[in-house]
Formats: sequence, C-alpha cells, structure tokens
Amino acid sequence: MTHSIPHPTGVVPPLARLVMKSGSLENLLPARVADWDGLAGVLRDAFPPEPGVDHISLHTSYHAHGMVGETISSGYDLSLNQPVSALLRDVMVANGQWDYLAAQPWYVDGTHVVAIDVNYYPHRQGQNARPSFHKDTAGSNAFVTLLFDNTRKIPATEWFVDVGKPGLQRRRAQQDLLPRAFLADLDRARAHLRATLDANEPVSGGLTEGTRSYVSWVDDLVWHATPSALRRHEITAEHARRIYGPLADELREHGELPAYYEDSVLGEWISVVELLGSVAECGNTELRRFLGRALGPQDVDLVLARQAWDELYTGEQGGRRYQADVEERGKTPWRLTGRAAIAGAYDPNAPGSSTTTETPAGLSSRPRRNSDTNTLLDVLLHQYGTRSFLRSWVRVVPVHSDEVRALGEHL
Repeated sequence: MTHSIPHPTGVVPPLARLVMKSGSLENLLPARVADWDGLAGVLRDAFPPEPGVDHISLHTSYHAHGMVGETISSGYDLSLNQPVSALLRDVMVANGQWDYLAAQPWYVDGTHVVAIDVNYYPHRQGQNARPSFHKDTAGSNAFVTLLFDNTRKIPATEWFVDVGKPGLQRRRAQQDLLPRAFLADLDRARAHLRATLDANEPVSGGLTEGTRSYVSWVDDLVWHATPSALRRHEITAEHARRIYGPLADELREHGELPAYYEDSVLGEWISVVELLGSVAECGNTELRRFLGRALGPQDVDLVLARQAWDELYTGEQGGRRYQADVEERGKTPWRLTGRAAIAGAYDPNAPGSSTTTETPAGLSSRPRRNSDTNTLLDVLLHQYGTRSFLRSWVRVVPVHSDEVRALGEHL
C-alpha cells in the first residue's frame, strides 16, 4: 500500500493518515486479486458501456455496531452485490478506513450507522475538457474509494489536499449531517496537513501505480478530478482587465452578474465564481479585504460574487478598483479551469443538502503534474481503452434519519 502523503514522525491525526492512499490491489490484497478479476468480468458482461450511461448504482450496504453481516438495499441480484460488498469491505480494512470507523464513539454508541453506496462505471474516459475539481459528497461522505480493473497503467485521478477552511455553505451543511467528533477530526487533520505540506506541491496526476489500481481518500480533505490532458487557462492581468467591459455590459443588460461569460480570447465560457475567487486568493486586493476575517476565497459563490461586484466594482471608481485588483493578482501564477468547483451536491438522503460551489484553496496558483511535458505525453499515450471501476461512497448516517428508519427491522 502506498501512502501518498508523507508525514513527519510524531503524532499524526487519524484522518491525516488516511487523507489519500493509492496503489495496486496486487500489493494491498494479493489474495483478492483473482476474486476482483472474476467480479470485474461479471460486471463488464452485465453492464456494457452505453451512450449516455455514466454509472450504475449497484447497492447501498448498511453497517451498525454489533450487527452481524450487513443490510443491502439494491435493485440488482444480490449474488453479485454480496461479493462486491465483501471485496470493498476488505479494501477498507486493508487501507485503514474501517478501523477508524469502528473505533468512533458515534458508531459504537449506536447513534450513527455507516452506509456504503457502490456504483459501477463501465467506461469513464479521461476528460476531453479541462479538469473539473470537485468533492463526491452532499456533506455526509467520509471516504471515497475507486477500484479499477485495469490490466495496464492508465491515467490516474488528479487530486490535491484541501487544507483550506470549508466554505460557509459546506460547513453549515456538515453541522447538520455529521457527528461533532468527526468534524473535530477533520479540523485537526486540516491543521496538521496545512502545517506539514508544501502549498506549491503540484496537483497529482500522471499514471496509476501498476495494474488493478485503487485510490481512496477522505472526501472533505481532497479536491479531485477525472484525469485531463488539457492545460488550464493561463491568465494575465492584461487579459483580466479586458474582461471587465463584457461583464459590466452583461450586468447593465440583465441586471445581475452572469454565472459564466464567453471569453472572446479563450473561445470558451469561464466561471465568474472561479475568476473572482481566484482574485480573492491574493491578500493584497480590495476583494480580499471586502471578505474580511470571517470569510475567505472558498466562500465566494455566485451570491457572494454578485454582492462583491455590486459593492466594489461598479461605476468608474469600481472599474479602477477592479483593474488594481487584477493587476495585483497577476503578479503571481494565475490559472483557471473555466468551471466552478462543486463542493457539495444535493442528495435526497441528506436533509438540507444542496449543490454548492467553492474556490479550491490555492488551485489557481498550484501547478499540475499533467501539465509537465513528459507526464502529459505519458497520459496521452495511455488514455485509450476502457476505464472501468467500482466507486464506493462511505457515508455517516444518523440512526433516526428517514433513510435508516425506512429499513425497519432489516437493520
């Protein structure tokens, strides 16, 4: 098993140890390789790639402290789901996730159960667009695992550690969905990772480590993306200055700042949230000062972006303020994906959840491994063929939730 994040000696918060792990099943669980090969073949036969079908929701398994076995909710044949669930459970044990969950007071005292959603992806190709960084959660995900059936190296998931404070919308959702002890563990891990990791460490990418690859992470502590061979947009102060006129015109015509604008130079639509959030990452800007001590770049969503524009950048004086801000931001590397980053998605099983966007801390100035010429060549040479895998979402669910109550005596 490969620990992708090095740690200094000493006490390391448990979620910091689990933040990201990747490697080959052949090294993690060699005795289970043949089982995975057999299951992967059955899955390929049962669910061949179809246009418009991204993934198949196989099942959700529920685990409660002291319960023998598990409860599986599925619309598919349990003869397939049970061995899949058992394999993923073994992966969680081997990489340390299950030991963490089983020791938590909110699990032991029976106030919460663990729900594991399992999805199968027949063929998710690498992005033909620029990388779209996001989190796989509505606010209640603890861990994510991807298990690939690759028999050769393939482009690896792109990712970097999220050491920034959660955006206000994400934090509010988490307060209602996750145990206080888990939130405290996340905060301790963030503080440790912030103090020990290089802020300029490139976004991880390249190729997988061998075959039958897996990657698992703490969802709230990582931004990730399907691999892409396209570079982000390099933004200069001069380019950003030219954006002001079209945005001001849109505001006058429609009465509010648009979510996206069509950049005539780049020939693509660009997220206004990403643009302004990346400006706010520069501490010496009026936008950053406008956010104050309580808010940060990660809090810049469309509502806040519109409010900030109205208060800072409208009129002749506002135009000069905008020009000064982008001039300041342009003094350091500035890259945009063109998309707002999804920090949380709506889930009917997560009351109060909604689709939220954030500015990933440091992404606009952080390099990517996939932008390195040699790494990019490797990715291009290995991006063809089927990219199929299992994905598991490990959720923490209150025992008195409607979702758990619906299971009745089965749990």
